[in-house]
Amino acid sequence: MNLLPDIYQVKAIIILDKNGNRICSNFYDLDLKEFKTEKDKREFEKVLYNKSKSSNCELELIEQLLVVGNKTGDIMVFVIGLQSGNEIALLDVLTTVMSCIKKICSQPGSLTTEDSSNVTISKKSLLNDFSTLKLYLDEIISDGIIFELEDDTIFSRIPLPDQTIVNAIEMAKEKISYFTSSR
Repeated sequence: MNLLPDIYQVKAIIILDKNGNRICSNFYDLDLKEFKTEKDKREFEKVLYNKSKSSNCELELIEQLLVVGNKTGDIMVFVIGLQSGNEIALLDVLTTVMSCIKKICSQPGSLTTEDSSNVTISKKSLLNDFSTLKLYLDEIISDGIIFELEDDTIFSRIPLPDQTIVNAIEMAKEKISYFTSSR
């Protein structure tokens, strides 16, 4: 009994805008006919968009693939696995991806509502911090294997750019106060 293929749960993560255009995508199994070429990937994204546009269902079967998705703000996020895969694991990945997206969109300078717990998810915010989004996705999934689902662990590994600047300023203040108080 070969259990190794079972650890490769995630076949793709795709983030589309409200018009079905790709914002970000990671394809982990290029042997699947849907992901062999760039044309195949774009065609699958079009099918995915059209199917999700007409349905509010969080779970779909598309071309023998299990798709879990979330529409929020002006984006749609999809996690794709095999039909025989574990939909709970895919939902956990989707939840973590959404948490990371909310973290990116809640940065200073991003579009947020007055209530800081109610973050406005926007394509613009994701594109403004695209490199952080890609790093977060790489921390969650490695070659189709679910690597990390604890968002706090991911956030501690990859600080947001504004956080690192604030931390550097705080450290500089501490050093200055240390040197000025010791003299």
